[in-house]
Amino acid sequence: MTILAQLESGAEVWPVPAGLPSARLPPKTMAKRAAKTRIALSTAELSFRIFAIFRAHPHINNVLTHISRADWAQVERALNSILDPAAATGQLSPLAQNIIDLMCAERGITGKILKPCFHAALGKLLEPKRAERLIEHIEALYRDLERRAEQPAPASHELPKEPSMTEPNADERVINVADIDPKYRHAILFRLFEHLASDQSLQIVVDHDPRRLRLQLEAQHGSRCNWSYLERGPDFWRVRLRLLPPEGKEASR
Repeated sequence: MTILAQLESGAEVWPVPAGLPSARLPPKTMAKRAAKTRIALSTAELSFRIFAIFRAHPHINNVLTHISRADWAQVERALNSILDPAAATGQLSPLAQNIIDLMCAERGITGKILKPCFHAALGKLLEPKRAERLIEHIEALYRDLERRAEQPAPASHELPKEPSMTEPNADERVINVADIDPKYRHAILFRLFEHLASDQSLQIVVDHDPRRLRLQLEAQHGSRCNWSYLERGPDFWRVRLRLLPPEGKEASR
């Protein structure tokens, strides 16, 4: 039985010592043992077990493989930082921010699957009050990230202001995201972005803030992803994307 199936069935996730079948243990003994296991988990141990549960879930496994570019070591590091009660938003990688969004926002199919799966896992692995505190901490991180996303960057760190007009130039392609089948949107946008030349840009038009796309692009491309808002709602968002050359490459020309 997989870890995920054990969680869903209510069975013990971690086996008892050989020679002591759990079915024959008195209920009080089983309860004490389960409570001791839950309380004893360190952040690293908890991260590894959540990691294993996510990998065992077909849909969550596929999504995390995609947004991490199959770098599961990076996923485990992100979970370590998310599950650390002392973590602050400024310490979170773009991938960790993306996973927090999936844990809390309930956007789309993935959010509706991952959030209850995560909460069920915490309920099985942790003492109830610790699980509740951790969920509250992660939701506080999520709210802080949302506030930061809504606030413009300080003027001293801003790139040169974009012209008020949003008409594309000769080296820019404009994509109305609503025209793309939802099943293939992110895959197509990723492909278009990754094939941009250094003197080209991509302008996307969408009916909501495409924050999750930004987190995914930054998780994969880091500072090479140049993201500029041209229009920020309330009906439409326009974003200009550029793929900057790798560090040092431009200087060597």
